[in-house]
Amino acid sequence: MMKKIVKVCSSAFRRRVGLILMLGALCAGAADPSSSKVYAVTRKPNIIFFLADDQRDDILGCAGDPIVQTPTLDGLAAQGVRFENTFCEVPICAASRATLLSGLSQRTHGYNFGELPVPYQYVATSYPAMLKDAGYRIGFAGKYGTRFEKPGLVKNFDSMKGYSHPFLQKQEDGTLRHETDLCADAAIEFIKSTPQNKPFCMSVSFNATHADDKDLRPGYHFQWPESADGLYEDVEFPAPKLADEKYFKALPPFMQQERGLSRKRYCWRWDTLEKYQTNIRAYYRMITGIDNAIARVLKVLKEKGLDENTIIVYSADNGFMRGDRGTAGKWNHYEQSLRIPLIVCDPRLPEEQRGRVVSELVNNVDLPATFVDFAGLEIPELYQGHSLLPLLEGKETEWREDIFTEHKFKAYNNWHAVRNERYKYASYYEEEGGPYECLYDLKKDPTEFVNQANNPEYAPVLKKMKARMSIYLNAYPKAIQKAPKKKGKASENKSVQSGKTGDITSSAKPYQFKGKQFARLGTTPALMLANSLTWELEAFIDAQAADGSVLMGNRETLGHTTTFFKITPSNGVQLYKNGKRLFRIPATFPRSKWIKISVVKTGKDISVLCEGKKLGSAVLKESAPSMPCYLGGDPKVTEWTHGQIRVASVR
Repeated sequence: MMKKIVKVCSSAFRRRVGLILMLGALCAGAADPSSSKVYAVTRKPNIIFFLADDQRDDILGCAGDPIVQTPTLDGLAAQGVRFENTFCEVPICAASRATLLSGLSQRTHGYNFGELPVPYQYVATSYPAMLKDAGYRIGFAGKYGTRFEKPGLVKNFDSMKGYSHPFLQKQEDGTLRHETDLCADAAIEFIKSTPQNKPFCMSVSFNATHADDKDLRPGYHFQWPESADGLYEDVEFPAPKLADEKYFKALPPFMQQERGLSRKRYCWRWDTLEKYQTNIRAYYRMITGIDNAIARVLKVLKEKGLDENTIIVYSADNGFMRGDRGTAGKWNHYEQSLRIPLIVCDPRLPEEQRGRVVSELVNNVDLPATFVDFAGLEIPELYQGHSLLPLLEGKETEWREDIFTEHKFKAYNNWHAVRNERYKYASYYEEEGGPYECLYDLKKDPTEFVNQANNPEYAPVLKKMKARMSIYLNAYPKAIQKAPKKKGKASENKSVQSGKTGDITSSAKPYQFKGKQFARLGTTPALMLANSLTWELEAFIDAQAADGSVLMGNRETLGHTTTFFKITPSNGVQLYKNGKRLFRIPATFPRSKWIKISVVKTGKDISVLCEGKKLGSAVLKESAPSMPCYLGGDPKVTEWTHGQIRVASVR
């Protein structure tokens, strides 16, 4: 359903005069306030899309946070437009980033960790592919975090520099540089190398402010860049707004489980006062680090004379619970998980259109349509979002009355939801005994404390919201989830039960891993600098196996000391110790056929072979302890794989 907007809502926010003066030149000059046209610049605009990870909408100075230092983003909001009711379509990085590239809901593109890649048919209509076909130079830097069916989407990038883990990456001169700064470096290099008069679209996808899930030490769990050193040191942060235990007790029962993702990661990060203060201080530094990095990019943009025709967009892939409701992470249907920042600074806007705050309901599935519209291209009919251009321009327009959100993930309870201005309805549709339904009156209960789904007074509202849900589910095609037909002796597969110990070396039939199983293979000897070891397995890797899933891996966890080794389908062979990567050997193994994989350690030298052919090598510079060996997944952090293993040994 759509409603007619007579006037785009705007409201004043605390303006930092010095910041506006600093950034005013960025979004100034190109528009003629006396002109009858909204835009005075007619050539194709450049687009820079900055994307943060795990940042909800309210942790910005311009959004009212009194502590965080985000002068660059505040300045962009003052000279552009901030959309205060923006939501992610799906609150998890892998699926959300697929939505941002494809313009489709998770229901339609189908991708998440452990799922089939986005079908290749959607590559041509992705915004990078469409803009490239229209003559744009396409760049990408940072966390790609998603997967399209081969030959994939990446081939459309003229420049691609991927950065993710670890946050601090060793440079050629031996120094460490944070991935946030590396992303900015790549964007600056891309801008400087783009030919004059060639339009460009640069996507800068930070891994910050995501935690380092491999290093749980307070103060290291959230790694900030050097530019934010020392910030907030003397600040006593207030407790989360929804820290009262009553909010935790009001959660659906399955979200209160201590071993569930939401609660387990809460205990990683926020469960003591000291841990909370240390980690939230580090988290805020990460946000300011992003702000500082963006400032560097904008400075170069202005020096190159490109600032008057370059649109700047800032958002995040999903929200962040940050200790609210006694939880961590995202993944759920609550506002803290779904709300994300969105700032658009278009220098072509007339002066009177700047500094507005738009209150209409926006979904991040709208961004690809907006980028395509910026370029003057026709928006694909299959897109499930709408261009934000009319709202950005302050035009009278038809706009939606509600949004659809969802989350489908093998390690969490699956749900979908509809939210309008007043009500939110969510259904956890796979629970035992039938769907677990949630209904909130956001006007009377903005904290979503009281579930009205079983309240007879709200029965008419529930009926209406469920009807809207049905409309969305019928309108959005559902992705194919069935894996490609297996080759080989699939009929002889032996199923592995969760947590079962199996001796694969003596198995008469292959073990089959379907995404939620692992098998124990005994204990691997310590990795000393002088000894020799060989990991060997014969595997049939299914097409839908996640790139970073575990074919064979070792892990030892002692308090906050974590050492692990893993062989993955496409992310190579890796060894970490105490959160530090000792080596990573890039390797991508063939899928949908039987292959033999060997990792051979001879003293300090380690080599990876597939079918006897060497794929890469590394040098071990530090020993690692004896560890249990697992196949098919890591019982500590899941990372389940899909496929079969018929031989596996460590000797």
